[in-house]
Amino acid sequence: METLCFDQEGALTSDLTWLTCDRFNITRKFSGTDAHTTTGLAERAISLVKLTALKLKKDAQNENLKVTDADIVAESAMACNLSLC
Repeated sequence: METLCFDQEGALTSDLTWLTCDRFNITRKFSGTDAHTTTGLAERAISLVKLTALKLKKDAQNENLKVTDADIVAESAMACNLSLC
């Protein structure tokens, strides 16, 4: 018997996924949505984007720049993705 660990993502909690796992005798292990998670890498990447966005927003406020939160998050995500390559 195999165990599949995943988060609460919608596609993996569908009826079809449940039936497929049952058919192939796969046990499902859900991780939490808080700090108790088995998807540490993804959670860390999100934390890095959040930290970068907060720092960038503070810098933009100090420089009196008019930048939307969406633009700040987009730039932060791009910077984090480029630095992880």
